[in-house]
Amino acid sequence: MFKYIAQFLILATFVVSATWYGMQQLIDKELKKMLPKAEFIRELTQEEQAKVYLYNLVLESGMRYRDFLILREVIKCESGWRHFGKDGEVVISSGNIGYGQINRLVWYDFFKAMKIDIYEWQGNLKAAVWLYQNYGLKPWYRWSGHCWGKYVKNLKK
Repeated sequence: MFKYIAQFLILATFVVSATWYGMQQLIDKELKKMLPKAEFIRELTQEEQAKVYLYNLVLESGMRYRDFLILREVIKCESGWRHFGKDGEVVISSGNIGYGQINRLVWYDFFKAMKIDIYEWQGNLKAAVWLYQNYGLKPWYRWSGHCWGKYVKNLKK
């Protein structure tokens, strides 16, 4: 009896494996048919990557979608969503760096100690999220509050 059960299990394993393999082959074949037609698929621009990254940082920090919208608007006003200039160098304006225009004199050593490189676009966004989470809009209010203030005021709480 044990011999028959063992044979049955071996046969069942073979059938399931063959079926699984067959399904994988079918799926791969169908995907290959679809991919050439998918001309709408493209790489994200640097700005789009940065917005997605910012969105994820905000959510991972326990903040809300509203906070993402506010930071998105602040960064738009501060840097126009430019971290790199046309020459490929990091945008530095009056000592303020990148997307979030993080002030180098005030924050560089602090974020360096936190192992956040504000010259990298990801590190710059991490720093902006940290500043927003800990200081709200104060770090940007004096310089760009006139630009994003009305937008923030009109957001539903």
